[in-house]
Amino acid sequence: MISIAIPVGPHPSNTRWLGECIASIAEQTMPVDDIVLVCDGADLDDRDYPTCRIYRPPWKLGVAHGFNFGVALAKHDLVIMLGSDDRLMPECVAECWRTWQQIHD
Repeated sequence: MISIAIPVGPHPSNTRWLGECIASIAEQTMPVDDIVLVCDGADLDDRDYPTCRIYRPPWKLGVAHGFNFGVALAKHDLVIMLGSDDRLMPECVAECWRTWQQIHD
């Protein structure tokens, strides 16, 4: 019901906390079935991120366009955009979903 888009750039700092970011998604009280990593020059191995879809654009995007591509590739209408160094509190996705249901927008 909710997608998460994460652009990942080429600098080592962009992948340093990516594992923790994805772990915080796995720890949500409401499961997330669509995580899109927009690989913007990062050296990502698909085997390291089995719960994610990895999109590799044919040219360098930059962070803002990386987020836009992630939203465009998302399976769901509601998309949470995260930096690769962000972590979610366990109730975050459920709260976003409850708010989405209240405002229907």
